[in-house]
Amino acid sequence: MNICIDGRGAVWYRGTGIGTYTFELLKYLYLDTQNQYFILLPAEDVSEEVLAVTNPYVIHRIVSPKHSTEEEAEIISYLEKIQADLFHVPQNGIGLPQKKVCRYVATIHDIIPLRMPNTTSKSYSDLFASEIPGILKRADVVITVSQFSKKDICAYFNLDPNKIEVTHLAAEEMYYELSKEEAKQKMQEKYGIQDDYILYVGGYGKRKNITTIVKAFYQYKKQKKTDLKFVIAGEVNYKADEVISLVSELDLCEEVLLIGKVKTEDMVHLYNASLILVYVSFYEGFGLPPLEAAKCGIPIITSNTTSIPEIVGKGAIQVDPNLDEELYQALLKLLEDPKEYKKMCEKAKNLAKRYDWKKTILETIQIFSHIFQNFT
Repeated sequence: MNICIDGRGAVWYRGTGIGTYTFELLKYLYLDTQNQYFILLPAEDVSEEVLAVTNPYVIHRIVSPKHSTEEEAEIISYLEKIQADLFHVPQNGIGLPQKKVCRYVATIHDIIPLRMPNTTSKSYSDLFASEIPGILKRADVVITVSQFSKKDICAYFNLDPNKIEVTHLAAEEMYYELSKEEAKQKMQEKYGIQDDYILYVGGYGKRKNITTIVKAFYQYKKQKKTDLKFVIAGEVNYKADEVISLVSELDLCEEVLLIGKVKTEDMVHLYNASLILVYVSFYEGFGLPPLEAAKCGIPIITSNTTSIPEIVGKGAIQVDPNLDEELYQALLKLLEDPKEYKKMCEKAKNLAKRYDWKKTILETIQIFSHIFQNFT
């Protein structure tokens, strides 16, 4: 088969779940020795790491404006030129052509813009709401990243479950266990963090529920006289205003450290230097940070809602994301009980072993093969 993959998400969204998924898909396509691959990339600003993993394949740079009629015409023209048998769009299917020129696959990670439209930009929510119904109709198969997301998509759109396949995500190879001392030294050198810290990784949107972590951390600091810090790693933008305001109100400006987006090469040190990852989102289609922390042997406190219980199972402490008191008690338990802490470190390591990108991509390649077999 001639298979074309829209790889632009590996450039546009690197550092997010969609970006990681697209990058890892491109990275492990070499596992398929039967088919020929053609990769769409942006016209500019493509990183060396993306160029390295796409080098073995035929590359086409999309020059048309993003989400334009010219872009669609360019993609259709290219699919026809290479006589594509299958076209896969990993970034929620956005960009799947209206005209059907071959078999289509769309990966829809979740439907957060529909379930929680106030947590994404209005422009993206509007685009998502207008595009997804048509994408679901045009796609021969939809891939999603959890059983929860599959059920959610089917329920919202009254879709036949047989049309959706599930392939779980995984933490990247760059995450692994380091000595605590080595990791802490690196974080002190690069980010000035000297004290022990609990960690959150991700965006500042309301869905991520950082304010609940701040409140639970405040309770802990009131009860325990400690130098412990709370480090928030993610791009600081207007969505951070509510968190910044709460931190100031609780007089935690020296205790809660907003260090911004951390460089990819520093992420392994960020996790390894931490004591606990706290990730109590209200809604996740999958949620990668718990698995990234798990690969580093760091215990996890996370939510008991949406896809997260499916993904972490007994490998993390689960709490109600609406209850800061419940989160406080979980923090207390881990930070004050060495036996419990050690137990959850081991559970995190076992959790990490359940997920592997090679397995995910092999399952994806198998889906491609089944589509071709079933529709020819």
